[in-house]
Amino acid sequence: MSHRNSASAAAFTAPQDFYVVVVQEGGANPKPPQRFRKEAFLRWAAKLARSGTEVHAVYEACG
Repeated sequence: MSHRNSASAAAFTAPQDFYVVVVQEGGANPKPPQRFRKEAFLRWAAKLARSGTEVHAVYEACG
């Protein structure tokens, strides 16, 4: 049975200039937040997807 890596990412816009992402892998505590411009976030998410990591993205509106 093959086990895939899993990561959950929550992205927040503030104020639409960048995304703040918090990653939680498996049942571990969330990692510290990372800030990405849109293009960098898309590259980061694509890299996770290519690596076989299962990504669940959650958008939370701020303000």
